[in-house]
Amino acid sequence: MQDSLPNSLENSTDDARESSALEHLSEALTASLDPTQLPSIDRGRKRTYGFAAHGIHFLLPQGLYCELLTQPAITPLPNSPKHFCGLSNVRGNLVPIYNLGALSGQHGLNTHPKLALILGSIATGAALVVDGNPSSIETEQATTLNKDDSTALFQKTDLPDVIWEAVTDTLMINNTPWHQLDPKVLFTQLSRWTH
Repeated sequence: MQDSLPNSLENSTDDARESSALEHLSEALTASLDPTQLPSIDRGRKRTYGFAAHGIHFLLPQGLYCELLTQPAITPLPNSPKHFCGLSNVRGNLVPIYNLGALSGQHGLNTHPKLALILGSIATGAALVVDGNPSSIETEQATTLNKDDSTALFQKTDLPDVIWEAVTDTLMINNTPWHQLDPKVLFTQLSRWTH
């Protein structure tokens, strides 16, 4: 004959085990949610994306859609200026591609760039030939320069007027000037120079 506990006693033992397990789980969760136990997060940290085009560094506005094209197939247009590489078919949309190096008077520019960065939507944006992949830039420790104080700095980087007009700010990050770019103004200026 098998010894067994009465049903009511058996159920109360199971309930006690479940209750004990729930208490331990609750304590563990409470401890893990204790703000003093959480890793600190620096909410003041500021990051944005940036890229380099012919040695000139640019910062992008937050939230701007961008897409990197590798080995873009570019169709040049006859009688177009040197800074306008041509058009690239990106998923059925013709995207204009510009080379900022040509505006700086650089010679020996590659007519088939390896990388181009589309700024804005594919349907309405345009692309710039870039030196490499865009990178995340920490701007927390940056020093902001305004245009009037940084004229010598801009001349040092040989920033052409057409680009200068699209720069809203300049930040010094690790002794490198990074120019905050307004892509809409830049592409408006570049399209005027193209006609």
